Amino acid sequence: MEVDGPFQANTSSAQLSGALAGLSIALLPADLTAPHMAAGQLQEVLSDYASGAIRVHFVYHSRRHLPRAVAALIEFAATTIKDLSLMQPASPKDVLVKRGSPQH
Repeated sequence: MEVDGPFQANTSSAQLSGALAGLSIALLPADLTAPHMAAGQLQEVLSDYASGAIRVHFVYHSRRHLPRAVAALIEFAATTIKDLSLMQPASPKDVLVKRGSPQH
């Protein structure tokens, strides 16, 4: 596996860009990498190191007097995550990818 120098990123889009450019490997959600893997731009590596499910939690003080704005934000985020298929409710699989086609 060839990697061209140090690369650090703290967002999935930057990690994906780095992997596509051949700068790094990246641990990313399968839904994000699937089109690139199908096109042969990325390949799965280190499959034994998948991170498993990623959970999102909304933390707030109390439900009793939950401000409307907070309730609206929670509803909006949950709906958006579901509608855009950003996370799957049943055991999502993250994959570690690098640039290139799978080796046979």
